[in-house]
Amino acid sequence: MKKEDFRKLSISAQAALRRVAIRGLDQGKKQDEVAKLIGVTRQTISVWVNKRKRGDRSVISGGLRGRKNGDKRRLDKAICKKVQDAISNTKPEDHGIKAALWTRKSINELIKINSGNLLPLSTIGKYLERWGYTAQKPKKLAYEQQPKQVQEWLNNKYPEIEKEAQNQDANIHWCDEVGIKSESQVLKSYSPKGKTPIYKHRSKRFSINMVSTVTNNGKLRFMLYEETLKADNFVEFLRRLTKYTKKKIFLILDNLKVHHSKKVSEWVKRHKTKIALFFLPPYTPQYNPDEYLNNDLKRNVNKKRIPLTKDELKSNLKSYLRLLQNNPIHVKSFFKAHDVKYAA
Repeated sequence: MKKEDFRKLSISAQAALRRVAIRGLDQGKKQDEVAKLIGVTRQTISVWVNKRKRGDRSVISGGLRGRKNGDKRRLDKAICKKVQDAISNTKPEDHGIKAALWTRKSINELIKINSGNLLPLSTIGKYLERWGYTAQKPKKLAYEQQPKQVQEWLNNKYPEIEKEAQNQDANIHWCDEVGIKSESQVLKSYSPKGKTPIYKHRSKRFSINMVSTVTNNGKLRFMLYEETLKADNFVEFLRRLTKYTKKKIFLILDNLKVHHSKKVSEWVKRHKTKIALFFLPPYTPQYNPDEYLNNDLKRNVNKKRIPLTKDELKSNLKSYLRLLQNNPIHVKSFFKAHDVKYAA
């Protein structure tokens, strides 16, 4: 019967056979005889004997052989921790590194600052993978945004609005505006390798503007318009928004100039039993759930048909918005994004 290759046996099975070999040698058997019994060469038996003489217990115990995990790495644990903390909590410019983001190259410069050594970029990639770091598209944050105002909004102002809405049995709506362009925002299309897909569109671009509101119970209201949003347009939207609503609306919106216009303020004052306006901190679109509706529209509105006229774009937009209005679960999903969970 053909013997199994010793090298393919498990570590525990190899250790058991080595113990059999050592026991046979202790009983006076010759190395050639033991080697034939175990299925290895005589030279292998000789190596085991010499290791045993030197006190190497792995011959009997069958412990893992080879380099231990972490041995011979270029960076020790302390340096690794320091680099990880810097990537997670600081920017390259904080360390005098001329880079906007943490790339393998800028991380390599950080490693040089902390250890004095530059590493191959492929090695940097292996360290990042080992640490669980992945390349990600960064979230945009306005430079003018004031962190203290944001925390005040999250910790105090919005909870107060929410409490007052409960006291007055009002509904909270989140409002925003967006311009939808005629160009498809679908970034990829499958095609044979080396053959770039093509879609035809009008060289002259056109767009449709929209103002909308969403609620955390899945309601969506919208109005389309073509020109720049002016006070009259916005007042018309507020009139439509409040016309068929029994409950008062607490409308949260950004600080667009038209939202603070005299005409809008006067209209809201005359209809204060139906609506009240509240304003997000400046430059904080990521804290407005309606912003996620806008992103959804840009990705999906022209997926089925590339519009060649403004009427076709308007038709695409209305069709997709009607689908969303009949799908409150999808609208609720806009409130699951990390920065707007507070409003869910």
